[in-house]
Amino acid sequence: MATIGDDLQQKGNLGGPDLFLAPIGRLPEPSVSSYHCNVCEKDYDGCPKIDYESPNETVADNLVLVERGQYTCTTCDSPIAEYRVFRKPEDGMDVGLAKTASEIAPPRDLVPPPPPVEELPPIPGLTQPKSDAPVSISAIAGMDVYDERAFKIGVAREVGVDPASGSLVLTVESDDGQVASVTWNRVEKVGEIIILGGSSSGTSAPGPQQGACASCGFANKPDSKFCEECGKQL
Repeated sequence: MATIGDDLQQKGNLGGPDLFLAPIGRLPEPSVSSYHCNVCEKDYDGCPKIDYESPNETVADNLVLVERGQYTCTTCDSPIAEYRVFRKPEDGMDVGLAKTASEIAPPRDLVPPPPPVEELPPIPGLTQPKSDAPVSISAIAGMDVYDERAFKIGVAREVGVDPASGSLVLTVESDDGQVASVTWNRVEKVGEIIILGGSSSGTSAPGPQQGACASCGFANKPDSKFCEECGKQL
């Protein structure tokens, strides 16, 4: 819970009564009156701890990531939320295509390459592109993907077609190399980042993960007692 001005409210408003924290950025600590920690299962007065850095990374043409940070519980250090602050060097110009992770920072030798994306078979009655590659929207490749609680769940790889249902899906790769498909109807907003809505029924991950929620499949921290995605008790 925090008191903010009209400018920050416009940044975080998605059309509902609650505001999305990721695009708002770092809140002044005196403005935060309380927070809740899912791991501690407690409400705390005051502001959680805020850790941040200033990478100044060019993530797309005419778009620079100037700050990224995380709110953590002052008692158990569990993450509460994340945020990003972007800047356009040329205000009068549009943002170009997103850069891939390797273009932003070359991968280290110890980091394995991402798994290849499986090609989708032709779907009867659906016009296919001239190439054999899946239907994709290159502009979103490399964008950070956040859930409705401002947690980064991974990086967008492509938009394709689910051969089973014929619906559009967004392929997301997590930091640990896990690849999941999210139905496009979960995508609430695409801008400098991609924001997902609250429904978790459209996500499918490759194989079981430690701490996965039995209800929605979200991979929680091992010591979490409630799912960070749907709130169910683990």
